[in-house]
Amino acid sequence: MNSTGVIVRVEDAKSTVLIVHHKTVTEDATRYFNELVELARNLQEAEVYSVEVDDIDNLDVDPDIVVSLFMFRGGHHASVEERFKDKVVGPLPSSITLLHILRHLPRLREKHDIKEIVLIYYTSKRLSGERRHAVNQLAEMLAKNIGSVVGTLGYTPPSQIECRDEALYVPLSIAPSTLTERLDSSGCLRIPTLLEGSLDLVLSWIIGIFDGFQRRP
Repeated sequence: MNSTGVIVRVEDAKSTVLIVHHKTVTEDATRYFNELVELARNLQEAEVYSVEVDDIDNLDVDPDIVVSLFMFRGGHHASVEERFKDKVVGPLPSSITLLHILRHLPRLREKHDIKEIVLIYYTSKRLSGERRHAVNQLAEMLAKNIGSVVGTLGYTPPSQIECRDEALYVPLSIAPSTLTERLDSSGCLRIPTLLEGSLDLVLSWIIGIFDGFQRRP
């Protein structure tokens, strides 16, 4: 099932891959998730489909691999693990998020006087401490790579965001979301979300998961 509620199938599939992602609230998010599914199924001899996390209990299929397409082990990822147990791979490795940030940072630094980098993330009701720890680890990794202080900021919808001067915001969101809408409406300088700016990195990770599954004895 893709983000529009339609199951995306590949004929004569040997395996099934389910990509679970957050609820889509923008047309851009729907487009990016559908593009990811389409590219993945074209590169794999498998049935590939995606579903919003809130709909996982309504599925009538039994996937071989479940990709938990979230950045952290918050409540959404926990729900996926509870539903699919040892079939789950994820969340997304922090190294991919780091590569994504480092890919886009030089271009923005050339155009803007950036004094501060802020990782902004959704707060979580479940496993909130674990999420904050993961965000802080990512901030430390980024700071070591760029030699600058990196801050973090939790965001709880639908609150507004006040942009800080000379700050670059890094939305820790897989695709455009309420968070990016708030940043954009407030005029904040931000880097793209992962699927906006590094869909190729996410796709490579998913393909690697499938290849590893195929090689298992």
